[in-house]
Amino acid sequence: MLQRAMRPCRQTGCPNYTRDGWCPQHQKSNSVKAYDAARRDDETRQLYFSTAYLKFRNFMMCRNAQCQRIENGIRCTEFSRVLHHLIDPKLRPGLFLKASNCVCLCFAHHPGGEAGTPTWEVGRDYVATYGGLSMCGDEPDKK
Repeated sequence: MLQRAMRPCRQTGCPNYTRDGWCPQHQKSNSVKAYDAARRDDETRQLYFSTAYLKFRNFMMCRNAQCQRIENGIRCTEFSRVLHHLIDPKLRPGLFLKASNCVCLCFAHHPGGEAGTPTWEVGRDYVATYGGLSMCGDEPDKK
């Protein structure tokens, strides 16, 4: 089987040669750049920078200023810093601006890197979210 020719590392100023783009010394730092470039083009991620979301986030944080997480039957006493979606917006984009799908948490209790936490239950894992019906889009179904 043929091997690719050795080429200089893609990192500017690196004297090493490799067959894969970057030498082992620079491969990790450049994989982060590739990850960030992929996230930049993600449509769901761009929603987090929309005016509607920023207003919704501020609205929710004002109404749920204390972290909503419950551990061992005790509610956290820290201030909320993160608006967490219980169901990942990539799976259900229609729930992105719904108060019933959001929980306000402190940094310590935010499960970063997890795509939603649909197994969390009100009263067991978090305190019920308070949000006004008209702005949040959580109006009851009209029959």
